[in-house]
Amino acid sequence: MKIYFYDLATGVLKGEGEALPDPLEHELLIADRWKTHLEAGGDAEAEIQVEPQHWLVPANATAIAPLKPKAGFTQAFADGKWIRVKIEPLPADPEPAQPTWDILRRRAYGSYGDQLDMIYRQLKAAGLEGEYTQHIEAVKAAIPKPDAG
Repeated sequence: MKIYFYDLATGVLKGEGEALPDPLEHELLIADRWKTHLEAGGDAEAEIQVEPQHWLVPANATAIAPLKPKAGFTQAFADGKWIRVKIEPLPADPEPAQPTWDILRRRAYGSYGDQLDMIYRQLKAAGLEGEYTQHIEAVKAAIPKPDAG
């Protein structure tokens, strides 16, 4: 028997499969038919076939066939029946946030080490050497910039 799986939370159709017959009922039916067959003088080597009457259907499935597909809709199982649910288009992506002043400045000047190097070069070029440039030289000597290669 064909069954149709749906999402337990939303009811949306997820797929289809085959239900399994109830094994307990199946064994009881075979035993009953076998007993009747032997009592009627039937062959002990015969194979007994029975059609299941009850099927195992999981909690997130139904034997009710879904509706025919329709463009722009999905299907959901609710209140014992399939319903069509309109697929809403996804909202447009919001405009990206404008970068903050700090981010713009980092993009323009690079890392803090690069900023220090730039300030140092500008001070030296302007002839404004002094305590600040000496401090920068001490930091650069203590923590040299690694080779780029």
